[in-house]
Amino acid sequence: MKIERRKWVRAVGEEAAPTLLKLLEAGGVAFDPTENRVNPVYREYTDELPEEDFSKVLALLSKAEPHLLPKADYEKVEFDFKQRTDKTWQVEQARLADERRQAQAATEQRLLAAGLHSLGGAGATWSARATQIGEWWTAVKQREAAEDWQSVFTANRMTARQVNAKGRGGKFNIVNRYDRKDAAKEREIYLERSLDGILARTTPAHFFSGTGSTNRKDELGLHDLSGTLLTSARPVFKQLKPYDEAVVVFMPAPTETDAQVFAAISSLEKPDADKLREYRSKFTRLRLAQSSDMGAVFVDDNKDPKAALRARYGINGRVLLPGGAIIPVDETMLAKRGTDALERSAILSSDPKALVNEVVIVYRQHAATDLFPLFARWDRDTTSYRVLNRSTLVPTGAWISDAGAWNPAPK
Repeated sequence: MKIERRKWVRAVGEEAAPTLLKLLEAGGVAFDPTENRVNPVYREYTDELPEEDFSKVLALLSKAEPHLLPKADYEKVEFDFKQRTDKTWQVEQARLADERRQAQAATEQRLLAAGLHSLGGAGATWSARATQIGEWWTAVKQREAAEDWQSVFTANRMTARQVNAKGRGGKFNIVNRYDRKDAAKEREIYLERSLDGILARTTPAHFFSGTGSTNRKDELGLHDLSGTLLTSARPVFKQLKPYDEAVVVFMPAPTETDAQVFAAISSLEKPDADKLREYRSKFTRLRLAQSSDMGAVFVDDNKDPKAALRARYGINGRVLLPGGAIIPVDETMLAKRGTDALERSAILSSDPKALVNEVVIVYRQHAATDLFPLFARWDRDTTSYRVLNRSTLVPTGAWISDAGAWNPAPK
């Protein structure tokens, strides 16, 4: 169930509130664009609470002022705790988790086979399929060069990311994925989240410039970024979070076939390391995808805090299951985020009330360099997106309707 943090804090009173808040902390801090400040990251659902912490929360709520936390509200929390600790319920949850693991394993095998089939050739090594890989890569860039707004948008491949002054960038600390509450394991990260940072990600040399070259991703802060995958069946504005004065970055995701082929060649034995690095430096793609908000923050994905920093986004948070249950992401769900990125249509909905989905985008060079990435700003007066010059942010005269129709600049 949803944690009503502010309501619970008021109900337990000033003396108990700090203890309650400490129990509800997930570890680390995050920028809150609504409050325009950095706040602790709090758990949002009771399923995210360890059983021991949940028990302590329940004990605090049992002493809350009845007029601030009605008996019926407390009993809902109490019932949720009793269910969590019920052995029969636990067995059923374990069974459902095992079903998800088996289904996910089958999906991974299916998509790997599909990618290899689309690639063509035979053999488990890179050299065995080198001809097919080269032909596929040439065709990918030819297809990209021919893309325009309308062809990508109507194919439900357009991603959108909003960039505004309130977002958190620069240097800040991130928690260790495996021990979020240990401040001693926090690491400093540099994140370039500006519009210039988007363009820097589309410069291949920042990631690969020849044999033995250095990947400058960490140095320049060019980490993966979150965004939304758009569907042409719904107005664009309603698919995005309501950020004020944001510039929207529109960028195509690859076709499902190309995404699956890329994943397949990345899995081949004895890869051509330089070729693979080159392709990675020039192939915009989705790393992860989910049909709802991931609730993720940047974390260091290294158990050893002394090892090299491995800053990653999208590998924590929560998942909305069919039926409405919301659970913390586990390894199976994380793997599903990866396979959903390879068949992106799985996360899209034409339902007008559908939740905003979230994707993790690897921004890289697109062959239609004069068009993508495309910058635009929402215009309330005309309910449209006004296309901007990428260098000056001055409107070009071209615009995109809320329904996704492209309108060129007047001649």
